[in-house]
Formats: sequence, C-alpha cells, structure tokens
Amino acid sequence: MLALVLAGAGCREQKLGQRFIQRDGQWEKIDPNDPFTGVSVEYWPNGNKKHEVEYRDNKKHRRETRWFENGQKMSQVEFYDGRRHGTWITWYKTGPKRHEVEYRNGIRNGKGTFWYKNRQRWSESEYRDGNKHGQWTYWYKNGQKAEEGRFSNGKHDGKWTTWHDNGQKMSEVEFSDGVEISRQEWDEDGNPIESQ
Repeated sequence: MLALVLAGAGCREQKLGQRFIQRDGQWEKIDPNDPFTGVSVEYWPNGNKKHEVEYRDNKKHRRETRWFENGQKMSQVEFYDGRRHGTWITWYKTGPKRHEVEYRNGIRNGKGTFWYKNRQRWSESEYRDGNKHGQWTYWYKNGQKAEEGRFSNGKHDGKWTTWHDNGQKMSEVEFSDGVEISRQEWDEDGNPIESQ
C-alpha cells in the first residue's frame, strides 16, 4: 500500500491508502467538490518518493515529478491550469534521459528529442500548435542518421532522405503539400534501384 501525503493550507500529514488531508487536527477525505490547492506526494513502500504534484483548485499546476522505486527520477513536467505547459522530460530507470518535448497550453509546440538507452539520439522533431512542422531527423542506435526531412502543417514537404545503417543513401523522396512527386532509391552498396 502506498502512502499519500497531501499538503495544503499549511498542513503536511500522511494517511495510508486513500486521499486525506489533516485540517485543524481532523482527518478529512478529499472532496472533489471542494477544490484542493496544495502538494500531493506518494511514496514507494521503501520510503522513496514515487510521485509529487502541485494542484490549484483540483487542477495540476506547476511541476509534476515521478520517480522509480530506486530513487532515480522518471519524469518531470510543468503544468499551467491543468494543462502541460513547458518542458516534459523522462528518464530511463538506469539514469539516461529518454525524451524531452515542449508543450504550450496542453499542445505539443516546439522541439522534441528522444534518446536510446545508450544515450545516442533516436529522433529530433518540431511541432507547431500540435502539428508536425519543421525539421525531423531519426538516427540508428549506432549514431548513423536514418531519415531526415521537413513537415509543413502536418504534411511531408520537400526532400526526405533515408539511409541504410551502413551510411549508404537508401532513398530520396520529394514531396509537395504531402503528395509524393518523385522517388529515387539505392541498395546497401550505393547502387541505384530502378523504379518499377
């Protein structure tokens, strides 16, 4: 069973199993109709923190942090009035960063980066107002670039290039407003593949 601590109005107490808060020396169950403002904290059975989040009027507000049972940070995200707003970061259990993405008013907006467990980048992306927009790049685990191109308002746009994991170019595809215009492909040795 997890311990859940809620701190609000200057109180910081704990009770096992349910969402309670202590006010004026009395335990009160959190009433969803009575907006809670304060900090909620959960603990793992070993005593390490599991989850901590700030609330304002029953909505997540400011920072939310989660930890693995071993004490390693799992994720951290900023909220404003119940919506993700700012940077959301996650980590692998062993410590390396897993991803870092930007949100504005609950919508993906800005850059995003993902990593493999070996700390090599897996992808970099850009969003604008929730749509894929801007440069997108993917890599293999060995660090070799796998794919690169641009989106414009959620649609492929311009030249997209892919590579074999040995570094040889695999394809070049030209797009206009999400529609494929041309394609050229190569095998792993760099020899052109004839279109069918």
